[in-house]
Amino acid sequence: MVGCSHAIRRVQERIEFLAQTELTTLILGETGTGKELVAEKLHQLSGRCSGPWVCVNCAALSDGLVESELFGHVKGAFTGAIQERIGHFESAQGGTLFLDEIGDTSPAVQVRLLRAVDTKRIERVGSHETREVDVRIVAATNKPLDEEVRAGRFRTDLYYRLNVAVIELPPLRERREDIPVLVQHFIEQCKEPLPGRIAAIEEDAMGVLMQHPWPGNVRELRNVVECACVNAQGEPVHRKDLPPYLSASTAAPLFVDALSHKPPRPYPFDAAALRRALEDNRWRIGHTAASLGVHRTTLWRLMQRLHVTSPRSKR
Repeated sequence: MVGCSHAIRRVQERIEFLAQTELTTLILGETGTGKELVAEKLHQLSGRCSGPWVCVNCAALSDGLVESELFGHVKGAFTGAIQERIGHFESAQGGTLFLDEIGDTSPAVQVRLLRAVDTKRIERVGSHETREVDVRIVAATNKPLDEEVRAGRFRTDLYYRLNVAVIELPPLRERREDIPVLVQHFIEQCKEPLPGRIAAIEEDAMGVLMQHPWPGNVRELRNVVECACVNAQGEPVHRKDLPPYLSASTAAPLFVDALSHKPPRPYPFDAAALRRALEDNRWRIGHTAASLGVHRTTLWRLMQRLHVTSPRSKR
């Protein structure tokens, strides 16, 4: 887990705590926030780390084959079952079973999952023998399951069985202070497979990255950095090296160069624009700083420079 923000530290603390338990865990977060990474970290830090780690993409499970995929089958159970096969639940025996994208499962799949999640007992297709499985269940979804339940698209009973311990992953736009750290991390990863040495990213490019809303979150950022490193051809990454949809951005950069620790530079703000940003966030300094992509201290300094004061301080 790469980052230094308060939000990501809370996630790390939650992972470390839940890793010491056997509780069924539900990971919530937008696409690209790293739900599988969190689930795997839970497994690695748990007492089951020496056991298997089995990841299942629930969205890819078809209604016709779901029981065979999850629970296995015996020889001759159906046409094409030429030999006995164990399913994902038994494959994860003694370890962790990660049910990814569980919010995308059909009602038929949800019915079949409910009993297995609830009782940890399964039956292979074509067999009446009940088998107990010793697995830790971790599920993840990018959908708000409570809303899916109210809309009738997700079973209430399965929701309550999964919603025991919850880890919520913040989107990247809500932890912008982590962007410089993540960018440097991805640059380091690019150094080995690419020729030349990409040592840094220029301020103009970082300013664009700090302003982008990142609908694809960390996954999108990683792809952008990899693309920029290829385009830079061994030189420091400039704005022109970013993908076209970012390099053509007209947004004014708000970035203070955290990588080189340069002092703050003049901001393209006037007092009215800064006051609007503070009012939009109800004068909460932390929320406003995060929305602008700056540190709290930087925001305080900017308020003093532009003589912007909170209405509360005038009382």
